[in-house]
Amino acid sequence: MVKKEESNEKLEVHTCGYLREKKARLETEKSLEDTTRQLYLANEALREKYNELEQYIEEQKFSLALIKMAQKTNNFDDALQFFLNKICKLKGWPIGHVYLLKEDNEHKPSPSEIWFFSEPKKYKPLYKKMAFANLKKTYHLSEPLSTIKKAIFIQNLGNEFLFLYKNICQKLGIQSILLVPLRSDNRTIGFLEFFFTTPEQFDKKAEVSLQAFVRNLENVLERQKARDIAKETSKKLRQALLDFKHVAYHDYLTGLPNRRLFEIILKKDIASARRHKQFLALLYIDVDNFKKINDQFGHNIGDEFLKHLAKRFLSIIRTEDLAARIGGDEFAIVAQIDKLQDAEIICKKLIQKIRKPYKINSQFIAASISIGIAVYPKSGATYATLYKRADAALYKAKEAGKGTYWR
Repeated sequence: MVKKEESNEKLEVHTCGYLREKKARLETEKSLEDTTRQLYLANEALREKYNELEQYIEEQKFSLALIKMAQKTNNFDDALQFFLNKICKLKGWPIGHVYLLKEDNEHKPSPSEIWFFSEPKKYKPLYKKMAFANLKKTYHLSEPLSTIKKAIFIQNLGNEFLFLYKNICQKLGIQSILLVPLRSDNRTIGFLEFFFTTPEQFDKKAEVSLQAFVRNLENVLERQKARDIAKETSKKLRQALLDFKHVAYHDYLTGLPNRRLFEIILKKDIASARRHKQFLALLYIDVDNFKKINDQFGHNIGDEFLKHLAKRFLSIIRTEDLAARIGGDEFAIVAQIDKLQDAEIICKKLIQKIRKPYKINSQFIAASISIGIAVYPKSGATYATLYKRADAALYKAKEAGKGTYWR
């Protein structure tokens, strides 16, 4: 009896030990399961965070690429095309398009040639249909397009009865459409249009990132406009400077170089002739009896005569020679010559051709010129000396009876 009781006690102890071990094992297994589940959830959370981080990095790369693109290109259309290609590829959106509003007529925005198609062949029918689409009619918009600030999202095209191209879109499997205004100077200047094959392609995260991209694109536009304004201003300033220089150095009536520019060029020509040991002829010209032309026909006709005279001078001399208006009815011609007699040959040619009558406002006007000649280096080696000798020679030609030359 005692032995039986001892045996039962041993069995009971053994059983209790077994049960304790089993319970501990079950608790351990449960703990492992819980830990495994927690690790799995943590891993999924990390994977999601990693994907978000990877997406964020891609978006930042895209933003940086967009900024670099803006710095490189002078064409906003190029920046738009770059943006459209990148955003659609990054988000997996099948179709993207840009509408641009005309500054002179915002009621007729133009569908641009800026498109993105993930499958060009598949979506070609949509392009054909919408190549000349009217934005207001397409979306049945009543408000002025330049005042639209919020995006328009057609989440389920099947429930949308007003969209003009609903049938062709549904045939191509398009279920949702997004229209995003593109703004500059506090007005809408265009729209970005995206097409989705599932409504889920455009979620809250996509909306936030798209808004950031659009802001970057608008900044690109602002910088582009600022560059264009600066470029245009610089162009106008350069032109104004050129105009100022032209006015400062040219005669307002005939367009010929004036006395200031004549002096600069003659001094340079003297220096060149000195270096190359060449002859240089200065012909100082005065219109004979010009006062009579003004008195007989009036000052307006007199001015027109001087214009015609300047043109005739230019038609007679060589392109490398200089013709200038010194003032009033006085002109000067500077020409390189090979020998002293060449100056007289030029004078004879000028006197002969200038004598031919001029037809001005149905009036025929005949005139002659007198010419004084000075030749470098024989007459003088400086501007002042040559000018003085030519002026004195002109005076002699006038005394000799006009319509002639003197050296």
